[in-house]
Amino acid sequence: MHVVARFSRSQRATTRILLAGLTEAHDHFLAAGLRRLGYHIEVLPTPDDAAFDEGKAYCDRAMCNPAYYTVGNLLRFLKRLRDEEGLTAEEIAQRYLLVTANGCGPCRFGLYVNEYRKALRESGFEGFRVLLFSQTIDNQEMGEGGGIEVNARVLIQILKGLILADVVNLLKYRTRPYECVAGATDEAARRSREILMAALEAGSGLIR
Repeated sequence: MHVVARFSRSQRATTRILLAGLTEAHDHFLAAGLRRLGYHIEVLPTPDDAAFDEGKAYCDRAMCNPAYYTVGNLLRFLKRLRDEEGLTAEEIAQRYLLVTANGCGPCRFGLYVNEYRKALRESGFEGFRVLLFSQTIDNQEMGEGGGIEVNARVLIQILKGLILADVVNLLKYRTRPYECVAGATDEAARRSREILMAALEAGSGLIR
């Protein structure tokens, strides 16, 4: 299998960057802000118990539950591309990649990337790119001239997305105990996300 080892700026127009692992609001707001800058972003579906089972089948034992959910969620998405849309594993590796957060520890969070790569290899997707976003940017894919340029414009969009998502989630949690119609809070949060995503993607004023 041909392995696409790097993500260069020349590949940006033909590569879809997958985001997942935060809350629904965070994932979608980050995606909208980065689309504004010309990146092709796709948010993975919300993980469910089937994703958990998928992740547990391929990950090491004794990992924390979020690892099983997030890894399994990616595997299910890639298998759908292969089995339902007819893409080969090589085509998937060329057209898609995942960006995920990483930490130095001391908890098992720092080991997540190893679980992603182990599961991808054992499920037939070796060579699929998993890029790390952490406190230090030490890889070519996220440096100057790389596929993702971590500069002031990108950081501002990320900051906007994170703050807006925190606000929407906080208001949702504070409102839910007082709702008179079941589901009204979730519907209001959904409408809020759509309004803010459109503003982020268009670059229009957020206050208005």
